[in-house]
Amino acid sequence: MTRLLILLRIVLNRPNDQRSISNSLDITPQAVSEYLHTMQDEHLVDLSGKSPVSTVEGVQMLQSSLLQLKDFVDSSISRLEIIRSTDAIAAKDIKAGETVGLFMNDGLLYAGDADGMNSCGIADMDGLDGEIVSVSDLTGVLDLPTPMMVLLSVVPARQGGRGQKFDVGAWERERKKLQERMGKKASFRTAVLDIEAASMMRRSSFDYHMEMPGPGTLLTTLQRGVPVFCAGTPFSISKMRRDLSSHSPTLEIIELDPKLFLI
Repeated sequence: MTRLLILLRIVLNRPNDQRSISNSLDITPQAVSEYLHTMQDEHLVDLSGKSPVSTVEGVQMLQSSLLQLKDFVDSSISRLEIIRSTDAIAAKDIKAGETVGLFMNDGLLYAGDADGMNSCGIADMDGLDGEIVSVSDLTGVLDLPTPMMVLLSVVPARQGGRGQKFDVGAWERERKKLQERMGKKASFRTAVLDIEAASMMRRSSFDYHMEMPGPGTLLTTLQRGVPVFCAGTPFSISKMRRDLSSHSPTLEIIELDPKLFLI
């Protein structure tokens, strides 16, 4: 972090000397000097002139690091959000003033019996089974399963995958095994990440839920505790994993063997 702050000062403020960096960051001039010489060895700054100057590599590193930091902060803040009231689907007939327990089922929030539930609240209104009820005075933490994403790399058409099809039967068997392992009722949402995967799934008469979704859509689905199955070329899968990695560090990723699922 200190390296980033020093580099940020150099890029934005163009200090005349190392002492001005030291004063602005409230660290000793000796510490600044040691950091700068290390950064010079890494080709991040140039100390050959009267004042330190950032190199192109330094600016690129600063931009990349700040973007990663922003993603981390945004993700952390969203996970620490305090919710004082919410709407939920009634899992039974509920009376206003009743203490209810909150739980997720297939990606949707439900209110039901409070016994054994870690997250509870007070119903603000009457509601019949299946209706929406407002719940306030929330306590506890809502239990969410570890998000799971299953990936299948599709062979690009230019590399011989033009006529391949998806073995729907093999996937159904694998899906049942995974759901039994999770012990949850959440059903998989399926997504194709590019036109190659979409073409293959249509040839295979496989109905998917999402077509070329952005990382935000996938992240929202995963954060609701819903497992996701994605198919795409290696490039699309690599990009999607990179986009999601900083937002969902606990994400469980399972990669299917294409030899077992492509025919």
